[in-house]
Amino acid sequence: MKNYATSGNMDFGNIVEQPPPLQERLNCHYIRRPNPESKRIEIENLIDQVLILQHENRVTLSKTIRQELVGEAGRSRGNFRSTLLTPDLKKAAKELREREEIIVRKGDKAAVYVIMDKTSYLEKMDTILENPAKFQRLQKDPSDALKKKINSLIQQANRTTKHFNKAVGDFRPGYSYGTVKTHNPGNPLRLIIAQITTPTYYVAKKLNSLLTPYVPTGRSVSSVTEFIDLLRTAPPCQDVASLDVESLFTNVPVDETINFILDRVYRSDKPVIDNPEHVLKSLLETCTREAPFLSHGGELFRQVDGVAMGSPLGVLFANMYMAYVEEKTFHHRPPPGINARYIDDIFITTSSQEDVNSLISTFQDNSCLAFTHEQSVEGHLPFLDLDITYKRSVAAAYVNRALTHCRGWRETHRELDRIRQLLTNNGFPDRMIEGVIKKKLDQLKNSIAACEDDSMLSVSSA
Repeated sequence: MKNYATSGNMDFGNIVEQPPPLQERLNCHYIRRPNPESKRIEIENLIDQVLILQHENRVTLSKTIRQELVGEAGRSRGNFRSTLLTPDLKKAAKELREREEIIVRKGDKAAVYVIMDKTSYLEKMDTILENPAKFQRLQKDPSDALKKKINSLIQQANRTTKHFNKAVGDFRPGYSYGTVKTHNPGNPLRLIIAQITTPTYYVAKKLNSLLTPYVPTGRSVSSVTEFIDLLRTAPPCQDVASLDVESLFTNVPVDETINFILDRVYRSDKPVIDNPEHVLKSLLETCTREAPFLSHGGELFRQVDGVAMGSPLGVLFANMYMAYVEEKTFHHRPPPGINARYIDDIFITTSSQEDVNSLISTFQDNSCLAFTHEQSVEGHLPFLDLDITYKRSVAAAYVNRALTHCRGWRETHRELDRIRQLLTNNGFPDRMIEGVIKKKLDQLKNSIAACEDDSMLSVSSA
């Protein structure tokens, strides 16, 4: 497979001649006009939702609202022209899209497009969907039967508190596609399953809204800004690393996660949702396991385990399961000084590589997940689109200056003692300070020894 991210000027080698539109990166958007059929279905769903609100006396509607909304389905509003996309650029972009041997997909967690061999893309999608433990082929569209089932569960749930609206209107299976993980070796795909057209979508959205307050938040961060604020107040330590969960969404165990959710809702110190536990359990199982979707080849599937990226419950289940794994892991061992997680990306402080390996091993023993990790390099660690400059590099800069600017070992040792005191006063741990000094002194000794060897070789040659 060959794929090229449009993160700058690109070299397409022998596969694709570089077209001008890609030089504009993501600044050059070409927006398609809406599909009238899809727009009509969305408007019909909107009308049904609005009529429910009117029936509940929550809104007042004009007599012509239905006709006005239906009329919108045939209209195209807005400007679909790009100020950057000239006719030549548009022509080149269309020619690129029409090439049969390639496919263009957005990079996963990256502001890039990826051009890859179409056969390779389809093979990777097939490999994901051919896992019988995660996906099941369907012979016919279950949308109508699923609509009846979800409405029966909604009726049971609403006997106590009317949290949910009935599924009304016409529904059809969702669809799947893959985004390319450009930051991972081999460029695997992340499966996305769009579910907005399925009978369970709006119920899943409501469940997500109801259950999000029950997610444990002790070790998770909700944004890059929150993570930065955490780092600014954190004391320095010896080293940092990042851990990444391999395919978290696909590998979240549904039954185990639902049981953890029910324990949080019905057996914790938080207020209980006023719905029977068995009904909430059935709603969660139905929304995660029974929503149908189409593959790239038009085949029908449903996901029987794991959660879909694209489902309103995807992030909720991922966060719930990771919190469950963390609870089990840190019940028997102390957590790192900093253990900050953004869904499946984990930032930790550590004292050694062995410490990282031990933590990963414990995580894996307490879950069905696999983890990869990345250590800091020269005081830098990429995490959440940030380049984290670790405080260890500050200590290294002081020591480097002492070794290059001081005259003689006596003056150097005095300066190193002063640096030790300065760093200690600013919260740097002794172990890290001594580690940096030893490393720099060893590097200096090795450099001097190498120079002496070169000098001896020169004399021998002469």
